[in-house]
Order: sequence, then structure tokens, then C-alpha cells
Amino acid sequence: MAAKNSKRRLTFDDRMTIQGMLELGKSLSEIAERIGCSRSTVLREVGKNSFHQTGKEEWRCPRLLKSKVCNACRKRHLCGANQTLYECQYAQHASEERMSVARQVPRLSRSEIEEVSGIVADGVSRGQSLHHIYVANPELKKICTEQTVRRLCLRRLLKTKPHELRRFVVYKHEYEKPVSAPRISKMCHIIGRNHQDFVRFMAKHKRAGVVQFDSVIGKRGDGLAILTLTWAEQGFQIGFIISKDDPNSVNRVLTKFLSSFTPEERRALFTACIADNGIEFSYFWQLDEKFPEIRCFYTRPYRSNDKAECERNHEFIRYVHPKGESFDSITQEHLDDLFSNINSYVRKSKGDRTPYRIMERKYGKETMAKMRVKKVALKNVNLSRK
Repeated sequence: MAAKNSKRRLTFDDRMTIQGMLELGKSLSEIAERIGCSRSTVLREVGKNSFHQTGKEEWRCPRLLKSKVCNACRKRHLCGANQTLYECQYAQHASEERMSVARQVPRLSRSEIEEVSGIVADGVSRGQSLHHIYVANPELKKICTEQTVRRLCLRRLLKTKPHELRRFVVYKHEYEKPVSAPRISKMCHIIGRNHQDFVRFMAKHKRAGVVQFDSVIGKRGDGLAILTLTWAEQGFQIGFIISKDDPNSVNRVLTKFLSSFTPEERRALFTACIADNGIEFSYFWQLDEKFPEIRCFYTRPYRSNDKAECERNHEFIRYVHPKGESFDSITQEHLDDLFSNINSYVRKSKGDRTPYRIMERKYGKETMAKMRVKKVALKNVNLSRK
């Protein structure tokens, strides 16, 4: 059984796994075993972070007494009863909201806040800083910390407002995007394929080759996009023309490409494949069912650093095709030539070697011949827009 850590908070990956296993009708004990926590933790999670959906008829399904939620019911889309559902994005948002509200409530009593407010207001009127006021008034130390005084002031719970402080500066806050539902076709397919599973897999297979998948778009109204495959260790990248936001197009291209390799070559080249939760990778999980030699995983939402090497290599594409330029006129021959130049570009981080040279030395010339790119002489590398 997986080691239980009672102090660990459930992550978005855990909640995706919970939703997927609930859809498969798994028990709470099986879910707890999978994510490495106690059954009571999963029970509280499902109870607190589920939401109720009012139906057309005012009655409650008797199956809820056993299953707690309606995720596994195949007839729930036709049912008119009140339903209880668990969705990972809603559960994540509800959990974050509760933690945020809990931290905003001051622990001091109203009389203590009024006492702090009077001391601070008197000091600020004399041109003193909050630090000076805290040091000069020992009675404040008996009530709270200096950071609490500053926090009360910033939350406007004192008579003194933040702009009255001498060194108050307004900073631009970067707010986190709300977590949206992953675009995977069915949440049950995320089981065994989320980022935590990827980390565990790489811990057991430290020498495994990692291939990062992503897409690059031009104008918003384009019909075409570029699918990129990046070998993280070598910095080697190739690309294919795909229909924009079309998961079937992505799978067709990848199936044709992977079929050109032998099972032994696929096992060496594509041991671990990782893609984001974009709509174009909704059916990405089907690849490891067609090709048992590879494993497919998904990154965490809004975490581009999970495939940093891929994102870094996209900079070379933007040298030739800046943002806002249409991709509808790009051909596959042009892409092959572009990535031939990109992979022949010297990388200081690789000991002044090129990604093509590193890949060729590791996998051989026969394998590289199937990559659709060629070796370009260092003096002839061209990454300009001409």
C-alpha cells in the first residue's frame, strides 16, 4: 500500500484521479489506495467539494446512499432527479476558496484591534513607520506581531489606511488563472497518466527518454498549427502541420510517424511522452494503447515548466515566424527545412554541440533518417525571416 501522509494536501492531480475513478465506479478505499491517503480523506473530499444539481423532479436517487455521488451512473444525463456530482476543477476552486477565507479572518478580538488601531494612528500622525511604532510601543508586542499590524493595515481594519504610510507602494498583483477542466475526452483516462504518475515513472526509469509534445499557433483565426516533438535531454525538436484544435488530426499524424519506427526504436525514443491539457491532445492517451512500448502522460494545468525544454525551443520558431503571423500557408517541406536549421544550431548548454549531433551519436544514422530533418553545415545555418 502507498505510504500515507496525513499532512499532505490533495493536489489537482489527485482530484483528477478521484473524478476519473468515481466515473469508473471504484470504491473510496480503492481511490485512497491509488492516491496514497486514507479513506476518510477521500470521504471528506467528496463530501465537502461535491456540488448539487437540481433536477426537474423533487426526489433523490436511492443509489446515492451507497455511492455518495452520481458520477458513475450511466443514466444520469437522462435522470430528472436531484444529482450530486464531483468535478475536479470545482473541487479545486472550492478548496482554495475555503483556505483563502480562513486566512482572511483576523484572530484578534475587536477590542484588541481597536487598541492596535489607536496606537498605530497616533504614531503615523507623527510621521513614524510601522516598524518604529512597533519597537517604540512594547504593549503591541503583547498583542500581536509586527507582521500582523502591517496585515491589519493593508486589509483596512485600522483607522490608518495604507496610503497614509510614508513608503507605501502599490504593486501590480498577478492573479492566478482559475483552474479549468482538462480537455481530455474522458476523465477516467487520466488515471495513471497525470503529472504525479510521470514523476513516479521517471524515478523508476531515470535513463528513460522523455519526449515533450506541444503546439504552436499563428493567428487566432488560422485553420492550421504546428505540432512539435521535443527530446528534452538533447534539445532536439521536429514539427508537423496539423489542423488547429483537432485532436483527431494530431493522432493521425503521430500514429503515422510512430509507425515508421520498429518497436525497439519506439521503446528507446518514446519511453515517456508528455503533453499539456490542450484540446488538441484530448485523445493523446490513445497512443500508448496503440503502441504498448510507450507511456503517455499529461502535465499540470497552467504549468509550462513541466515541459520547459519544449517551450524554450519554440523561441527558435518565433525567430522565423513571429507571433501574429499566419501559419495557413506553411508547408511540411518548409517545416522540415526550418527544423533542420534549428537542430543544427550550436547550443552552449550542450557543450557547443548541436542537437542533431547528440541525437545521431545516441540513436544512429538510420534512426535519424526517419526524423525528416537533415544535418546543416554550421556556417550555413539560417534562422532569419528571409
